Amino acid sequence: MNTIRTILLLALVLCIPNYLYAQDVVLYGAAAESCATGTNPGAGQSLLYRINPDTGDMQPIGPIGFDGVTGLEFLPDGRLIGTARQGVDAGVLIQINPATGQGSLIGVLGSFNNQGECGRFPDLSYDNTTNTLYATGSNCLGMSRSIFTIDPNTAQATFIGVTGFSGGGLGLAMRSDGTLFHSTLSNENLSFLTINQNTGAGTLIGTIDANIPPVPRLNVNSLDFHPITGQLFGSSKDADTAGPGYLVTIDENLPSVSLVGQGVDCFDALVFEAKAEPVPALSTWGIMAVVVAFAVAGIFYIRKRRVIA
Repeated sequence: MNTIRTILLLALVLCIPNYLYAQDVVLYGAAAESCATGTNPGAGQSLLYRINPDTGDMQPIGPIGFDGVTGLEFLPDGRLIGTARQGVDAGVLIQINPATGQGSLIGVLGSFNNQGECGRFPDLSYDNTTNTLYATGSNCLGMSRSIFTIDPNTAQATFIGVTGFSGGGLGLAMRSDGTLFHSTLSNENLSFLTINQNTGAGTLIGTIDANIPPVPRLNVNSLDFHPITGQLFGSSKDADTAGPGYLVTIDENLPSVSLVGQGVDCFDALVFEAKAEPVPALSTWGIMAVVVAFAVAGIFYIRKRRVIA
């Protein structure tokens, strides 16, 4: 009996768990208190939200403290950054506390008043392979819709090239295979493109009717891929009203858009975060110890039964 107890105690010690790490995926979004329109190009102050990717339900985290946050991205070091507006003409890069929503200024990205610069940077996307942060640019002086790279530490924006397509929305997302996708709305047509990362030029995948009930003219403002499933998600709203926003999923290869659920008014930015969460698990030695312990205990039990018999 003492031998069995000793073996079981040893097995227990060896079974102290190691920790594996599973990804906990969180979807964040941003929405302004008032939507950007032609008469209000600066929009209102934005709030950070946590979003249910299955229903589109948005729960507020806190005010960001900046107007018109339209792009969000997580960097490999864990920082959440975003693009916002400073007044009517300038675009800025900010860092955001995902626990409170509070934002702080990194630097000015550009101004519509300066030749070759842009006053808005609608969306961001990070390429983990090349460690490059990309951004779409609009409201630019001397050029049309454009692609930039951004230094996330200084907010230095470097022009790559024009996309060759006009319109609004201007979502941007990097797929795991290194393909950069872009969305744009022009008149009644919602188009999806791939972007040449060396020239900024867009290549049309396809165009669909932007009338996706109950939204008469759906505008996809921001894009991001689910880090596990690879599904492309987007923030959207009607391009002509200050009404509710919607979470959508997109088949970027067809292309096609499906509504997931209604969110808050003026929903304009989204990003996934994949956090590694510790999950207790037996080590290899622990598993072997359990097997050996049960085997030895079984042998002793059988021998004891034979002696009794």
